[in-house]
Amino acid sequence: VLQLLRKNTSTNKTDVLYETTTDNQGLTTFGNLIATSSAYEYYVKEIEAPDGYTISPELLEGKRVYADTSSNTPVTTIENEPVNVTFKKTNAAGNALSGGLFSLYENNGTATNPNYAFLRGFVPTSEGFDLSGLGDGQYRIRETSAPSGYQINLTPIDFEIKKNSDATRSVFVNDEVVSDGLLQLKDYRGSALLKKSDESG
Repeated sequence: VLQLLRKNTSTNKTDVLYETTTDNQGLTTFGNLIATSSAYEYYVKEIEAPDGYTISPELLEGKRVYADTSSNTPVTTIENEPVNVTFKKTNAAGNALSGGLFSLYENNGTATNPNYAFLRGFVPTSEGFDLSGLGDGQYRIRETSAPSGYQINLTPIDFEIKKNSDATRSVFVNDEVVSDGLLQLKDYRGSALLKKSDESG
């Protein structure tokens, strides 16, 4: 959902001229505007982003656009930013690991009565794995197969994607915002003890 605002530079008064939702091609048109001049400035603000996306800082504050009374209608391109979610696996020392197999689940139930359904499996690289673009909801990541020499970490990562008070979206763990949407899980090296004995044990 976008708003078009017009600012009177003499009075510093800003009016909302339009509030509209883009069509299925992502387009919208604002008409009957006074041309941009020293007296009037126009800004586009996004007040609600599509599911799976967040509002950029520029669109949150208002992106400057220009109105032209000529026959050539100016086109302003506005790009939505997906909600950034990155999963990384590390060893006990905090160094990045690659390999293993992980499963992503989505909660189709409620917070008090969860029902996690499998969405996809993924194999992270040493750079991690990009899960950006997930819609609002509660999710869980489980390790199902560890890299050779490591033990499976049976602790799941539960996280949620939801709106902040300013309508931007973030990744939350335990109701705390996760910086840069980075989720990390540690794997520990497996160990085995071999004891040799004689016939009597």
